[in-house]
Amino acid sequence: MLSKHTRWRCLGVGICVVAVSPALAARGPVEAPNTDIVSGVFYRRSDIKNKNGSYVPPFTQVDVTNLDGFRRRPRAGETVTVVPLNGLPPFSLRVRRSKIIPGEDTCAGEPDIGVELETIKDRRYFEARPVAHRGEEYPFDAVVLYPAVNRAHLLRADSWFLTDESPRKRTVAAIDLDDDGREDALIVEEFCFADDEGTHGYTCQKVYSRKGGKLEMIREVKPC
Repeated sequence: MLSKHTRWRCLGVGICVVAVSPALAARGPVEAPNTDIVSGVFYRRSDIKNKNGSYVPPFTQVDVTNLDGFRRRPRAGETVTVVPLNGLPPFSLRVRRSKIIPGEDTCAGEPDIGVELETIKDRRYFEARPVAHRGEEYPFDAVVLYPAVNRAHLLRADSWFLTDESPRKRTVAAIDLDDDGREDALIVEEFCFADDEGTHGYTCQKVYSRKGGKLEMIREVKPC
């Protein structure tokens, strides 16, 4: 949800930013809450599949799934904030259940936290168009914030993908958590290797959180 001091401005295909009023920017830094910054994806299902086996409209169920990045285990009934990366406003969902996943069952070989959220009821997410280069079944990504952050809103999200011809880094999500117009949670995707020799199929994500007035990397996600 954008505050009254902010509004969307699209600069071109796949790039939208939020313009912040000088009055809000002049308030100075506000320490961001201690928040888990979790990657996720919108997953839509229906009674119809195409020839490739993917669900197609009209959709009957929408969830936020593939959640990765919880450092603390949420309890059933607790609330998280979901920030869609397509420009729709953030909203709250309750945790349905959570569990500890043992290291032998995870990609990285370390214990992880599996979280299931309640199903989305808002019809806008049943009907929203996918972002560029995405299908109807998995139309766009999300960032989930735990504990919930009521003032969080998206500042920027690049919807294009990394290729050999693209810039070497893209902003997956830049999020303002405390309504001061600055990035407090940042997810960046870049090529895992500096060399060009056959390695551009591998991308890594770095997650940053604002602490003490500056952004610090709190997690790096690499392919297994």
